[in-house]
Amino acid sequence: MINSLYESKTFQNLIKAFAGECQASSRYKQLAEHAKDIKLNQLAKFLNMLSTNEFYHSKRIYEFIVSATDKPIDGVMISSNYPFKENKHNFLESLLLASTNENEEASEVYPSFARIAHEEGFGEIALFFDNLVQVETCHKLALTELYNELKTNTMYNRKPAVKWKCARCGFEATAENAWQKCPICEAGQGDIMLSMPE
Repeated sequence: MINSLYESKTFQNLIKAFAGECQASSRYKQLAEHAKDIKLNQLAKFLNMLSTNEFYHSKRIYEFIVSATDKPIDGVMISSNYPFKENKHNFLESLLLASTNENEEASEVYPSFARIAHEEGFGEIALFFDNLVQVETCHKLALTELYNELKTNTMYNRKPAVKWKCARCGFEATAENAWQKCPICEAGQGDIMLSMPE
């Protein structure tokens, strides 16, 4: 058991996690901008939501970091690997790479951080990292599903028929294929909300 969070391996892991979550938030913002550029506006909203999720992860991690000492922390030197895999010219590939990043966090990084925090006696931080595993796993699954739907051209084609909804004007219709242009406000297909159960 370690008495001081500031002197612990857990503190170093918190610093690494903070940097990683901040970077993930920024990467999702950039991916959302790319989605807007290719007229996938509802997908951009989803990616912005992921960016917000990652921001709030970093916010909580920051709170743990600054609670480690009563003194200002001038700087902490760390060494870690952070991904820079996304391809700004290939949106589909970028979704797959983002899913891979989330999988690494969920299956390797955060479980090891949780184990170390538990071993060092920081139960609240261990639980936090365990809970992050669940969130990052959900992110990975959602990104993988979106990648597969775009790759197979099934994002706007479903069997059996589903309810589609225009995110702009609220028009709804049940069909196997989403419309190319909303019959009310003429919003493009990228403004259709992803399928909703009938």
